[in-house]
Amino acid sequence: VADLIGVSPQAIRDDEKNVRLPPPDFELRGRVERRAGYTIDQISHMRSIFGNPNQRPADKYPAVLAVMSHKGGVYKTSS
Repeated sequence: VADLIGVSPQAIRDDEKNVRLPPPDFELRGRVERRAGYTIDQISHMRSIFGNPNQRPADKYPAVLAVMSHKGGVYKTSS
């Protein structure tokens, strides 16, 4: 996430401690509580806090992807 925002992981942790950012979500894995990760809304909020908004340049067009799935086993066998 730090790479996406353009800051160090320590900068994120410091701002969470200083209450500039909300505390992260945690999940229990076995007996250890670990960070669960961030939602896209949380990442967008972090970008606005650190002054690094995610904006596409005006002269660039968004990527368009198409995904196709063959149904019913068509073209899926390798024999």
